[in-house]
Amino acid sequence: MELHNRLAVMYSSRLIELECRLKEMLLPNEASRPFLCEGSPLDCTVAIIGINPATTTPFWPHWRSGIGFERQSWLSAHQAGQGNKRNQTRPRIELLVSQLKPLRCLELNLYPYSSRSEAVLAPHLRSAEVFNYLLSLVQPKLLFVFGNTPIKALAATVSAAALPKNQFTSCTYQGHSFQVFATSHLSRGWSMQRVAELGQKLREHVQNDG
Repeated sequence: MELHNRLAVMYSSRLIELECRLKEMLLPNEASRPFLCEGSPLDCTVAIIGINPATTTPFWPHWRSGIGFERQSWLSAHQAGQGNKRNQTRPRIELLVSQLKPLRCLELNLYPYSSRSEAVLAPHLRSAEVFNYLLSLVQPKLLFVFGNTPIKALAATVSAAALPKNQFTSCTYQGHSFQVFATSHLSRGWSMQRVAELGQKLREHVQNDG
C-alpha cells in the first residue's frame, strides 16, 4: 500500500509539472487548447493530430490539477457553445475515438491556438512548442495525422522525407519509435462508416503490434 501511495504521488506530481509547463508556454491572452483526453494524457497510446482548434471552448476549467482532464465536461461545454453551428470534424473525431477503445487517445494540434480556419491564424500563434513538448512527454505508439499542413510539419519534426497517406510509416522522435498514419482532412470526403472502419483498422494495428 505504501509503494502504491508513493507511485500515485509521483504520478500526480508529473501531471502538476505538465500543468506548470503548459502555463509557461501558452500565451495567457490567447484562446488555446493544448490537448484533449479523458483523465491523464501521460498513458495515452494514440495521438490524433490536426492543425489547430477551430473553436474557443476553454481548456482549463476542465483540467483537474494532479488528476487529469475531464473530456466529457469539455464536450458538453463545446456542444453548448456551438449552438446550431455544424462542425464536420468533431463528430468524426468522436467516432474515431470510440472505435479506438480500449486504446486511450490524446487529441493534439500542431498549433494550440484557436481560429476559425488555418488561414486566419496569426503568424505569432503558429508555434509548435506545445505540440513538440507533449509528443516527447507522452510518447504514443501511433500518431494519426490528418490534413496536409500537419502532415508536412510532422514529417519535418520526425525528419522523414515524406509521410505517405493511408499507410503506416515507422518514425522516430527524440529516441522514441512509433508508427504514423497520415490521411486527408476529416472534414471533407469522410462518411461516418469510413471513419468507423478506419478506427477499427488503427486499433487492430496497434494491438497486433504490441
